[in-house]
Amino acid sequence: MLSRGLPKPLMQLHKRIAQMSSHLSRGHASSCSSYLGTSLADLPKSWTFTSSLPPDPAFPTPAASHKTDRDDIGPRQVTGHYLLGFDPKKRKILSFSRNVRYELQLKGAGITPYSRFADGKAVLRSSIREFIVSEALNGLKIPTTRALSLTLLPHSKVRRETLEPGAIVARFAESWLRIGTFDILRARGERDLLRQLCTYIAENVFQGWESLPARNTADDGRVDKIERGVSKDTIEGPDGLEENRFTRLYREIVRRNAKTVAAWQAYAFTNGVLNTDNTSIFGLSIDFGPFAFLDNFDPNYTPNHDDHMLRYSYRNQPTVIWWNLVRLGESLGELIAPRRRRQHSIHRRRSP
Repeated sequence: MLSRGLPKPLMQLHKRIAQMSSHLSRGHASSCSSYLGTSLADLPKSWTFTSSLPPDPAFPTPAASHKTDRDDIGPRQVTGHYLLGFDPKKRKILSFSRNVRYELQLKGAGITPYSRFADGKAVLRSSIREFIVSEALNGLKIPTTRALSLTLLPHSKVRRETLEPGAIVARFAESWLRIGTFDILRARGERDLLRQLCTYIAENVFQGWESLPARNTADDGRVDKIERGVSKDTIEGPDGLEENRFTRLYREIVRRNAKTVAAWQAYAFTNGVLNTDNTSIFGLSIDFGPFAFLDNFDPNYTPNHDDHMLRYSYRNQPTVIWWNLVRLGESLGELIAPRRRRQHSIHRRRSP
């Protein structure tokens, strides 16, 4: 009765769930039933729930499901017996139909080539805080990274001030690139990589050069209605004030971060740490450490106990974001400058 009137993919999913339930109720899933009544911590690492399920008759192999049109798939077999069900009308995370791409990231999963001197782990208390605040900011319509899941690692101890239980946060965002990414390339003199990075961001993060905001010559207060759709190679503005596609990219990053910090100020949110490595090129609230909301209005309040100079206080957040964006402008300076001024600058550097 429940499946009556459902779309085809959901009918397939409903049927598959019924098969799974019937399979388990007949006691065929010995791997699962033998551990009934035990906690997750007691299960061996080799055990997985989905591997104890029967294969999907519609897709007997992973290749069979991967070759099938996405809209015709209800429960999908990804690898082995791993199944995924989704409603094509409500693709909450991947959002294929809206051309939105999200990057998944594990925080606290351990050492990687980019962990530097650290252990790559995260403690449970900070992971819980990040999970809560990212969803709270999303509920307030403030641009933010999102938390997908929080996994406790009961047998993993993390050494900080004391030994604490570890955890992993699976999180997602349109992009995890930060202004600090440009800083390191500029410091190393990697001009070609800076250009490649800008091109990647424009074409893959911001959906193309034409999506970037155009020059607004009128001081009419237009903020949200700025024109877009300027072709990649178009140069805007009069002589001496020319603006190329890299200027439009810079404008987009500036606008996004300006709107986000304005929302923080409106809702009395203090991030706590706002160096360039904690400033998103997508204008997202990112990497939550010693954050807080103001209980009572105190413009000098900072949740960061090490911030003795109040650099990241509530009052100074817009100034710090502005400072970070100036650093980004310095990294993009040669790309933003009109060609003849850039050539003149290069000629002066080469002259004895």
